[in-house]
Amino acid sequence: MTREYARDVPSIQADKDALHRVFVNLIANALDAMPRGGRLTVRAGWAGTGDAVRSGRRRPANRVKVEIEDTGVGIKPSDTDRVFNPFYTTRDSGTGLGLALAHKIVEDHGGTISFRSVPDRGTTFTIVLSLIPELPSSYGDEAPR
Repeated sequence: MTREYARDVPSIQADKDALHRVFVNLIANALDAMPRGGRLTVRAGWAGTGDAVRSGRRRPANRVKVEIEDTGVGIKPSDTDRVFNPFYTTRDSGTGLGLALAHKIVEDHGGTISFRSVPDRGTTFTIVLSLIPELPSSYGDEAPR
């Protein structure tokens, strides 16, 4: 496992338990995608700088980017349109809810989640979140944690 964290990225306002579920799911999927081993890389930095570890004076739109990258089996092009669909899975033991839930949580935080993948080379999931999100009304009067 490799960690590449920018030093100047502050904490964000978010539901830490919900985002923890997102990251645990993405990391578990990455590990499952590397049955013979491989490299898992977690990056965190400013969105838009192009380099997770480079510290820049300009911080675009006050957004942070987290990437989970693996050197696993990748996602087949025929599966890419369904990855975030509920109950869609390519694993015998999967429920197909992990990525759908991750997508919902990230969107509920006003962020985006996307991925790029090359079969037999690996996949990178990218999450972009604002430092202070505009939470949907479904959160009611609860303050984000």
